[in-house]
Amino acid sequence: MKKAFKNVLVNNWTVTIVATMVGVFAGIYLNELNQQRKLNHSTAQAIKKIREEVEGNRKVVAHGHALLTRFKEPMHTLFSLLNEEQELILSPEQMKHFRQDFDGAFLIHDSVPVGNGRFRYVGEVAVDLGALPVQLSRIAWDTFRHTQLASEVPFDCLYQLELLYKFQNEMGEAHQQWLTAMGVKAHNETQLKELFTKWEILLSYEASLLKLYEATGANLLQCG
Repeated sequence: MKKAFKNVLVNNWTVTIVATMVGVFAGIYLNELNQQRKLNHSTAQAIKKIREEVEGNRKVVAHGHALLTRFKEPMHTLFSLLNEEQELILSPEQMKHFRQDFDGAFLIHDSVPVGNGRFRYVGEVAVDLGALPVQLSRIAWDTFRHTQLASEVPFDCLYQLELLYKFQNEMGEAHQQWLTAMGVKAHNETQLKELFTKWEILLSYEASLLKLYEATGANLLQCG
C-alpha cells in the first residue's frame, strides 16, 4: 500500500515537472514567435519607407533628366551666340527661331537696335536648371542599415540598395561639377566645351540611375 502510494506521488511529481517544462518552453516559443512577428512587421515597414524614398528620388531625377535633355541644345546655342561682352545680338528672325528652340522658355525683357537690322536682346531663360537638387534623400536607407532590421533582409537586397545609393551619390557629384561649370559668367570656347562635356556626363549618370531605380523598386517587393 505504501509502495503504491509512493508511486502515485512520484508519478504526480513527474507529471507536474513535465507540465511545467512544457509550459515554460511553450511560453518561450510564443514569446519568440511574437518578437519575430514584430520584427517582421518593422522590417516590412522599413522596406516600405525605402521604396517610397527610392520612388521619390526617381521622380526628382526623371524630372531633372527631362529638363536637361530638353534644354541642352538650346542652351548650347545661347552660349554660342553670346559675344565677348556676353550680349545677345540677333535679327528679329534669328530671335524668332531661337525662341522656338526654347519652346517659349526664353523671355525677352528688352531689345535695343544696334544697326543692320539687329537688336541687342535682354532676357532670361524661364527654367531654373540650377534649382534641381544635388543631394537626393537617403534618410530611410541610412536609418535602416544601422539597425538590427537590416539582418532580416536578404544579402542581395542590401547589396542592390548599397549600390543604388552609392551611384546616387556619384550622380550628385557629377551634378555639382555641372553646376560649377554653369556658374562661369563668361564662357570661352574651352569652358563651353567643358560645360557640355559635363552636361553629357550628368545626363549619362541620370539615365543609368533611372534604370537602377526601376530595377531596385521591383526587387524591393521581394525584400520585406
